[in-house]
Amino acid sequence: MEEYASIKLLLNGTNILLIEDNPANQMIARHFLEMVSCKITCVDNGQQALEKITAGLYDLVIMDIQMPVMNGYETTRHLRDTLKFRHLPIVAMTANVSQENRKRCLTAGMNDFIAKPINQYQMYRVLVKWLSDKNPSQVIDQDQMDDNNSPYFVNISALKHVFNSDTELVRKFSRKFIQVTEAALIELETAKTHCDIKSMGSLGHKLKSSARTMGAYHFADLCDGLEMAGTKNDWQQAVYLSDQISASFQYIKRQIEQVLAQAS
Repeated sequence: MEEYASIKLLLNGTNILLIEDNPANQMIARHFLEMVSCKITCVDNGQQALEKITAGLYDLVIMDIQMPVMNGYETTRHLRDTLKFRHLPIVAMTANVSQENRKRCLTAGMNDFIAKPINQYQMYRVLVKWLSDKNPSQVIDQDQMDDNNSPYFVNISALKHVFNSDTELVRKFSRKFIQVTEAALIELETAKTHCDIKSMGSLGHKLKSSARTMGAYHFADLCDGLEMAGTKNDWQQAVYLSDQISASFQYIKRQIEQVLAQAS
């Protein structure tokens, strides 16, 4: 029960695209994902998947291999090489989990595998691995919330170290970080609306140093990636990262506010 509660906390609200042409498999996978409060979009083939991914924002893709119109290998290669979705986690869902097939999936650009028939908890563990880098076999407590590797949480201990555990300075910096980031995200949305990729890159640069001070390491990496996308004039990547930055900040803000409330 503790493991399930931890998994549900980590996967709650994640936006997943499920690509599966078998209605029975689609129904089972969707049921398991909805049990942990994921938001699911289902399509039947790779071509439909490309249309959905380019039009929307997904945290992760679950990709069947054998599909009509465009199979999983072709779809993944097109996403990685042509559409430049380099950082979107793609998990293969296949009955063939031989070493040869695994190698072929990785070569095509996939990140991991879910075996058919689907094992509920094996699926959850794979998703948590790519959505949060956390070990779902552990209970989520305050120490885990300070884990550097979590994409949505901040390491408050790092900030306390910067200010020699001065509670008032930690509180002031945390509030200032929220204020500055919220203002920058408004600017980021405006820049995106005007297709101003240079300003988007500059805003990534502006946010990344304060994010690292805050202990929001993954958030800082996203900002660094946005700065690089601006330098390389990679519009697709800049849009993807800006959306990830906005989504990640909502989790960070919530945790900071909880920590500040507890310290009051």
